[in-house]
Amino acid sequence: MAGNKNSGRKKIVETLVGTDKRKYLEDQLDKVFNAYIMKRDKYTCILSGGQRNTDVSHLFGQSKYPSVRWDEHNAHVMVKSVHKDYHESNPFRYIDWFIEHYGSEELDKLKERAYTTHSYTIGEILDLTRQYVKKTQALPKCKTSNGREV
Repeated sequence: MAGNKNSGRKKIVETLVGTDKRKYLEDQLDKVFNAYIMKRDKYTCILSGGQRNTDVSHLFGQSKYPSVRWDEHNAHVMVKSVHKDYHESNPFRYIDWFIEHYGSEELDKLKERAYTTHSYTIGEILDLTRQYVKKTQALPKCKTSNGREV
């Protein structure tokens, strides 16, 4: 069954050209990357410990800093209200958490990568997609907030 799904995707990708192809592949990578981050963080907000109404947050916003869009050090699970608070009024809470868990040197490295201009090639996008599928599969199973084991 998985082979049929992959061959169907391959046919879709083959029919796309230019920006449509890039957009489709980026969207697929976003889904795979977000699934990896959610499972890595056990569907739990890194700041509040909440498990309901979560999404993936980027320390350096993905549209303003595209070079670290799919950098796993730049993405963590947050409850949506905490995520909103981070963007609207309290960015230091996330920064302080990052420094506590990874260190200020890693923050400096991430900042340097964020400020570096990098445009991903189609090949890099495909490689990252495969990489994050494998990394997600390698993680141990965990339960989501609704009790589903993934």
